[in-house]
Order: sequence, then C-alpha cells, then structure tokens
Amino acid sequence: MKKLITIVALFCALFAAEKAQAQLNISLGYAPERSLSNIGSVDTAFWFTGFYAGINYEIGLGGPLSLAIGAQYRFNIWNHSEHHNQGSFFSHSTVRMRQNLVDIPVMMRYNIPLNSNLTLSPFVGPMFSIAVAGSTTKTVTFPYNTTTVENWYDKYSTKSRFNLYAMAGMELSYNRFNISASYRLGMLDLDKADAITTKVSGLFVSIGHRF
Repeated sequence: MKKLITIVALFCALFAAEKAQAQLNISLGYAPERSLSNIGSVDTAFWFTGFYAGINYEIGLGGPLSLAIGAQYRFNIWNHSEHHNQGSFFSHSTVRMRQNLVDIPVMMRYNIPLNSNLTLSPFVGPMFSIAVAGSTTKTVTFPYNTTTVENWYDKYSTKSRFNLYAMAGMELSYNRFNISASYRLGMLDLDKADAITTKVSGLFVSIGHRF
C-alpha cells in the first residue's frame, strides 16, 4: 500500500509537470505530533517525536502562484517508563509506541521574491495520510520479564489508518536551499469506538534542496 500511494502521487506530479514548468524539491524534517483522545470526560494526550523524508514537485501556475505536490514517509515515536511502588512490591516497565505513515501534501504557494536570491513563500492546502503500521510494545523488566505487543490496525481494531490534515506554513528559499515551518491539524476522528474521539495536530520544520 505504501509503495502504491507513493507511485500514484509521483505519477500525478510528473504528469502535471509535463504541462508546466516544475522544480523538484527533496526535504528532511522534524514533525512532532500531538495525539489527543477524549474518553468520556477524560482527555489523554501523547506527544510523538516525528521525522520524515519527502519529495515534491513545485509546478508554476503563472505569476507568483505555484502548486506543490509530493509524497513523504514519516514515522512517530513515543517512549515512556513506568515505575509502580506499592509498599514492599514494585514493578518497572517501558512502553513504546511506533507509527509509520505515508503523506501526500498538496500545497498552493504564493512566491514573494525578496531579492535575486531570497524568496518567501506562504502556503496552504490539504495533506492526505495513510498509516502503514502502528504498534504499542510494553516490556516489564521487574519483577519478571515479559513483552506484549499491540498492533493498532489488526482486524479487531477500531482505529482508522486514514487521515486528512489541513496545513498552513511558510518557506524561505535562498538560491536552491530552503527552510520551512508549518502547522497541521488532523480533521478526522482516528478512533471509531463508541465514546472515544482521537485527533492529532503538530508541526513540520524542514530543510530542503531544489533541483
């Protein structure tokens, strides 16, 4: 599924590039994400540490407007240690959450030249996302050693693999190098169980090179 979505996204970008001037941009970024679940009246939040690598085509639409279409591979990590002490009994465990995703951003850009080398580009648009894998691993290290793994997307799961983000941000380009920052807001409920609402939000900070 991951390869199929990536191929489709790049095919669409290349098809459009045949009919318009296009530039290829490769980027690496830091993308932390907050997952907020509401169960009844209780909110539970996780801050994932996220990283991604991506590629996109910026297609000139005339004047300062352009359209950036791309695909990126992203992974989220959350680690937590638990220590429980109840009188003479105590236990220690670690909890690790992992998530791998493929994202397809489609951004409308407005390019503002500041001088011959420097360009400021605000952008806005949707980002489609599919989770390739997600799991929680709990390892008890004391008083006994056990490991349990929960697959988020097994056949009994109520969690959705699909998400739609609204994104907005700014890119600063110097010659062929660029840095960008953006905010993303997940629009869909990622847990379909009764009385549970889970949505995500976060930031993208990246560096890139345009070819």
